[in-house]
Amino acid sequence: MELEPVDFDIQTVIRQISDMFRLRCEQKGLAWRVETIEDPMIPVHGDENKIRQILVNLCGNAVKFTDGGSITLRLQRHAEDRYVIEVEDSGRGIEEDRLKIIFEPFNQSHHGDQAEGTGLGLSITKRHVELMHGAIEVTSKPDVGTCFRVELTLPPAQKPLLDIDQDTIYRLNTDTPLSALIVDDNALNRDVLRRILSDMGMEVRVADGASEAFYVLRDWMPSIIFMDVRMPGVDGVTATQRMWDMYGRDQYRLVMVSASVFQQDKDRILDLGVDDFIEKPFKIDRLVSCLKKTLNVEFDTIELQKPEGDSADIDVGNIHVRLPETMRGRLLEAADLYKVTELDVCLGEMEILGDEERSLARHLRRLNRRFDMPGITKIVQSLEP
Repeated sequence: MELEPVDFDIQTVIRQISDMFRLRCEQKGLAWRVETIEDPMIPVHGDENKIRQILVNLCGNAVKFTDGGSITLRLQRHAEDRYVIEVEDSGRGIEEDRLKIIFEPFNQSHHGDQAEGTGLGLSITKRHVELMHGAIEVTSKPDVGTCFRVELTLPPAQKPLLDIDQDTIYRLNTDTPLSALIVDDNALNRDVLRRILSDMGMEVRVADGASEAFYVLRDWMPSIIFMDVRMPGVDGVTATQRMWDMYGRDQYRLVMVSASVFQQDKDRILDLGVDDFIEKPFKIDRLVSCLKKTLNVEFDTIELQKPEGDSADIDVGNIHVRLPETMRGRLLEAADLYKVTELDVCLGEMEILGDEERSLARHLRRLNRRFDMPGITKIVQSLEP
């Protein structure tokens, strides 16, 4: 067994696992809770598939052995690269003598006259954790509940996750006005796609979920709808089917959007009859091909030339810009919280301070378009206050 590390957003994984098990908890009459870090996006580098399997195994066991009460999925950051994931339940609990062998294959957990096996799930979970040089522990009390705790080191992503940096600008070549509705509960994802489509020349409106989308559609019908698959409340598949029931399928094109879905899920969604399926992070070329296919349009292209001193390989040690302390603080806070709009405002103010500031602001804008917040933070922290 080998590691397959990739760049991914751990918050997206937490959200997808939450969507998966919230329904299972509702079916058993259990309360499902998620406690996570406030950052809307946490780009890290690690084995996403193994972490996802760990969470599926732990949450699955929690649901299986909990007959009443609640289950909590918790994500904490204890150091810059150190994360703790906990799955806590108010279930049957595990007797102390069983805790010593809980991670052995096909261990049986006895509850009264019942004997229910955890199979290979916990054994594989422990192997995955140890393969990633992490640690897993469990605490439990019979008839009170159980808490599994996983500690992992996950360094920052090696590249910006939202890959919208581009050397070519695409403009729609059509006399027909085109419009798009973006339905996604994640504000960052909405903003990324909105900016891309707006730059192409489309009118764009956004909705943070199915309810707001139906409100928008009462008096406005877009050319195309980009629907996120996994959303709290009414998910994207259910919302799509309701739209088809209310408005038919001929007035607009519909594209499903999701991050890191399994192939069987992608096939199931395409079998519904949607016009296309796009995975996140968004790729410009993939979006262009999607629009060509669904709307039968063509594009004009504009090749960009990087201004001198604005390359991605800027030498941080040779930057000699002194920023007002308030501006420096605003930039660091906006980058930390992935507030792209606030960063744009700050960089606009920076550009009027002087030639060197303008050159630096242009470079930071480029990083902002790529959502390379660690890169922005590194540069701003290096500046003298």
